[in-house]
Amino acid sequence: MHSPTLGYVDATHQTLRTHVERTVWTFYWALAEGSAKDNRRLLLDKDWNYWKEAILSDLERVHPDIRDCVSRIDLMRMGHAMARPSVGAIFDSDRRRLAQSSGRLLFANSDLSGFSIFEEAQYRGVHAAEQLLRALGKS
Repeated sequence: MHSPTLGYVDATHQTLRTHVERTVWTFYWALAEGSAKDNRRLLLDKDWNYWKEAILSDLERVHPDIRDCVSRIDLMRMGHAMARPSVGAIFDSDRRRLAQSSGRLLFANSDLSGFSIFEEAQYRGVHAAEQLLRALGKS
């Protein structure tokens, strides 16, 4: 809360073990504030120490002892392509036509909804599968 980051997940959350001595966290920072050009420059120009300090400082707000707990930090700088809808994109006729496709070619892409988020990708995949099952007479 009150952070420019997206937070973290425990990367061992699906383990079947009842006790986990050590774990791995995956921390997400989308760099969504400011221009894409400036954020790309920030991402590439700053070194490991800069990002280590920025991440640990963010985590310290809710985990005051985080520096005592961390034994290793690996950084991965990954660009993530995601459509930025412009005015009118949601109602774009080409996008709507693709979203209503039928026949032998079905599209199951989150961008069909105009927003590249997991929930839309899941919805579009289920919708395409249901269309296919109906076409095969299996529904």
